[in-house]
Amino acid sequence: MDARKNFQCHVVSEGGQPVVAFSGELDVAAADDAWAQLEPLIGTDTEGLVIDLSDVTFIDSRGLSVLVRAWTALGSDSTVTLRGAVPRIRQTLEIAGVDRAFEIV
Repeated sequence: MDARKNFQCHVVSEGGQPVVAFSGELDVAAADDAWAQLEPLIGTDTEGLVIDLSDVTFIDSRGLSVLVRAWTALGSDSTVTLRGAVPRIRQTLEIAGVDRAFEIV
């Protein structure tokens, strides 16, 4: 079974701001696919990016690195908002120390 079948991504616009909704496992098998969805949004005229994690069931270090990479690529003038992280995912962000880089709602 292909592990990426458990991962999905949808990009929509809410009020002119891109929202990337991930679902399933954001892990080593899905990291390249996740970045492929985020990367085209980095160079756009946006002041921020919303990443919806409400349907993410697991995140590992590669998944975390995708989020940090997006934050770094957007630069200090932009905000990356992580939305809907369940307690287990939020705890992983906190343990890794990356929660301070994002606005978490």
